[in-house]
Amino acid sequence: MICFKLCVLLITLQSLHCLTLRNDLIALDPQILASVNDDCDPSTIPVMANFDMKKSKWFELAKSAGGYIDVSDGVWLIEGTNTSNKFLYSGRDNNQHCIRPIKGKISASKEPPGLVNLSYKTYSTHVEETVRVLFTDYVSVAVIYTCFYHVHHEKEVCHAAGLFGAIWTRKPHVDVEVYEKAIQYLEMACVLKTTLIIRNVVGPCRVDHWDFRIDDFQVVI
Repeated sequence: MICFKLCVLLITLQSLHCLTLRNDLIALDPQILASVNDDCDPSTIPVMANFDMKKSKWFELAKSAGGYIDVSDGVWLIEGTNTSNKFLYSGRDNNQHCIRPIKGKISASKEPPGLVNLSYKTYSTHVEETVRVLFTDYVSVAVIYTCFYHVHHEKEVCHAAGLFGAIWTRKPHVDVEVYEKAIQYLEMACVLKTTLIIRNVVGPCRVDHWDFRIDDFQVVI
């Protein structure tokens, strides 16, 4: 019954926030929030102190079912200068069409280290959120983690329903060894391998035009 409620909630949130990167899980039913894993404290996990924002394109190989917009073949284009950093994000919806790219700003947090701040707008909705870069070699893979619902803020214990993990790669496909290494970092953040979904299905969308209008971008297959 709990699983059914959670599935219904996720579907509802996706329909309400179809063009946002985040599906907010904070408003969960109290019954769904009844189970807590107090043994998992992600605040003790080493993170990347200085994530380089000038490192071009990343593909979403796998990610949790919850979290930001549920698309396949997600792709990020990150560009930066000495004064500012920006990103484009797109992916394929359930009909395999590329969604209109979402444009935003990205910045690294100095304190605490390892946090990356995302700021973007989808039509009239302005969103601010943060993710953690658990690991990256910049050449092949990056491991992303965030928590949408903290149970104990002082310990940063995250509720299982609020955990989100993602594996970004430089190419749409990577070797099994690279994938398994990324999984090890996510499991340290209590994101289990069984909760991840492989999302490279058809092929990446184009995200190389910065000057488009978000209301007239032509979706392509």
